[in-house]
Amino acid sequence: MLARVAALTAAACVLTYVSVEERMACGFGVCVGCVVAVRGQEGATDYRRACVEGPVFRADELEWT
Repeated sequence: MLARVAALTAAACVLTYVSVEERMACGFGVCVGCVVAVRGQEGATDYRRACVEGPVFRADELEWT
């Protein structure tokens, strides 16, 4: 559902933020169990922790696969 919202708002040129839900085992970023795939520098896939760097991310940065 969030992927579709991201696609619709991108087509309308609207900057959108989404809140992702991942399982957070520790909640401190130590276990790296809540990583989310994002587009990093030069289009390469990077991973960010939802419990520390998120859970809110720009919709156009997330990898919706």
